[in-house]
Amino acid sequence: MTKISSLIFIVLGFLILIFGVYFSYKNYYPLIINNSKDSQIISNNSQNNLYFQAENKLFSINTDNSLDRLITNTTPLTTSDFSFDPTLSPDKTKNVKAEKNDDSSTNLNLTDLQTNRIEQLFKVDSNNIVSQLNYQTNGIFYLTNNQTSSILNLFDFGTNQNKTILTLNTPNEIANYNISKDANSVVLQIKNNQTNENNIQVSQIKDGSSLQLTTDGQSFYPVFSPEGDQIAFWHENDGIYKININKTGLFKIYNYPTKIDQIFTWR
Repeated sequence: MTKISSLIFIVLGFLILIFGVYFSYKNYYPLIINNSKDSQIISNNSQNNLYFQAENKLFSINTDNSLDRLITNTTPLTTSDFSFDPTLSPDKTKNVKAEKNDDSSTNLNLTDLQTNRIEQLFKVDSNNIVSQLNYQTNGIFYLTNNQTSSILNLFDFGTNQNKTILTLNTPNEIANYNISKDANSVVLQIKNNQTNENNIQVSQIKDGSSLQLTTDGQSFYPVFSPEGDQIAFWHENDGIYKININKTGLFKIYNYPTKIDQIFTWR
C-alpha cells in the first residue's frame, strides 16, 4: 500500500508540474495563426504584448520579461491583417483615406463602413505630401511634409477644423509618431536629414511641452504602452527597449539587432 501511495503522489506531482509549465507559457505568449485564407491573433491573457514586423514576419513579445523566446509568422503581413490599421475608427465602423487628385492635391475622405457613404473631410494642396493617418476618438491625426517643414496635424471632430500640433523645420522631419490611448500625448521619431540621426521625443498635445527621450541618434519606431506611461522603441543594431515618459527606467526588452520594419502596437 505504501508503494502504491508513493507512486500516486509521484504521478500527481508530475501532472502538476506539466500543467504549471503549460499555463505559464500560455499566459506569457500569444498564439499567432496564419494561413492563405485568414490571418488573426489569438491571445491568451495577452496584456503587455508588443507586436513588431521584421524580415516579413510578425513578432510578438511580452514586455514584462526579456526571455529570448517569441512566436513568429513567416508570411508577409500588413497592419490591416492584424487589425492594427490606424486609419480605422476605434469602433471599426469608419475608415479614413488620403486620395490623390489629378492636380496633385489630396482629399481626406471618410467612409462609413456600414452604409458605404463617403464624405470628403478636407483637401490638402499639392505643395504638401500627406502620410501616416491615425484615427482617434477626438479626430484624425496626419502628417504633411513639404520642402521646408514637417507638420503633425489634427482634424478635430469637435470643430471640424484642422489644427497644427507640432511643426519641425528642415533638416528635421517627423519620421514616425504614435498617439497615446487618451490622445493627450504624442511620441515622435525625429529624423535629421543632414546627419541621418533618429531620436525620440514625447510631447503633450494640449500645451506643446516636450521632452527628448533619446539623444544617441539610433532610436526608431516609438509606441506608447496601453497605460500611456511608457514607450517602447527599437535601438539600431541592438534591440527593443522601453522607457518611462519622464525619461527614467530604461530597460532592454528584447535583443534584436536586425533592422525591423515597424513596431505596430503595444497592448
